[in-house]
Amino acid sequence: MYAHSEDELIISEIEQGQLDMQDQQMTAEYEAALKRLRMRKLAAMPWQEKFFIFIKAGIQHIIPKGLDHILFVLGLFFSSLIFMSLLKQVTAFTLAHTITLALAALGFVEIPSSIVEPLIALSIVWIAVENCMFKKTNKWRPIVVFVFGLLLGLGFACVLSEYGLPNDYFSP
Repeated sequence: MYAHSEDELIISEIEQGQLDMQDQQMTAEYEAALKRLRMRKLAAMPWQEKFFIFIKAGIQHIIPKGLDHILFVLGLFFSSLIFMSLLKQVTAFTLAHTITLALAALGFVEIPSSIVEPLIALSIVWIAVENCMFKKTNKWRPIVVFVFGLLLGLGFACVLSEYGLPNDYFSP
């Protein structure tokens, strides 16, 4: 029926990362094996190559995959036409995003993307509703933006975790 044996097809699917397992434990073990493989590949690369891989991941996290960040920041922009208010909000967002990204990369925080992603969507909805309901941003807005920045930082940390970033990349 097939030009290749079924074993060869399964191996091909595994190599392409497209094998769906019927058993959740097998799926988890398969994904863990792929992560270990990525970690070995990263460990064998010179630091310059690693650096550019993660820079590329950061850029792709925003464009084209980061629609959540773009919508969030646009929501901030449309809510505040006063430059200092906008600057405070964007600074709070960036600071929070950096904090959770660092904490997750160092292994202090680990939350599954199945929890983080819906909360990120909720943060975008919250900002949109706030923008529609109120003419001016309230004094608590930078704090709310900071909390949402923590969430979006966790989202990026989940992406880096999928790459297989080992903790020893951050040791001196």
